[in-house]
Amino acid sequence: MYKFAAAWENEPIVFGAAKPGYSNAKAHDWVEFMKRSGIKRVCCFLSKRPSRKKPVAVVS
Repeated sequence: MYKFAAAWENEPIVFGAAKPGYSNAKAHDWVEFMKRSGIKRVCCFLSKRPSRKKPVAVVS
């Protein structure tokens, strides 16, 4: 779900995830998924003009 995976093979800290979507409900579901996955910090790389080709977030 959310294409959640390590940034590269054998990476123990940095992970990436697909963007949650634009609605509040989808964003809330994404946050809850991250919490259940044990994620405590998120670094977001979204621009002010969202693009499907840019990375959404790197989480640790």
